[in-house]
Amino acid sequence: MFQRCILIKEPLISTIAIIGNVDNLTNEDFELMQHYCEIFKLFKEATVELSSEKGVSISKVLIITQMLHSHIKNNKQNIQLPYSIHLMLSKMLTKATISGGIIEEIIIQICLR
Repeated sequence: MFQRCILIKEPLISTIAIIGNVDNLTNEDFELMQHYCEIFKLFKEATVELSSEKGVSISKVLIITQMLHSHIKNNKQNIQLPYSIHLMLSKMLTKATISGGIIEEIIIQICLR
């Protein structure tokens, strides 16, 4: 949805102005949308990849999970990102670290049986 808003930026701004909404979208809003699109592009690709198969192996899920975790960490280190994007990445990294550790522990226990 953000990608679509970016593509139709000028008509969207014009339409909002015609409607009379005083809270028009700013360039900073579109910049944030662009950052969101760039960050979540890999998540979309991972979702499409995993959805394309009837049965997905645990090893493939782990590899993709680790790839997404690295993607979040690498983006979080970008000091040029806006604060709100950096905050979102920090929260994602915290949740991914906690749930990732739990999932890996469950998989290890299953494999040891």
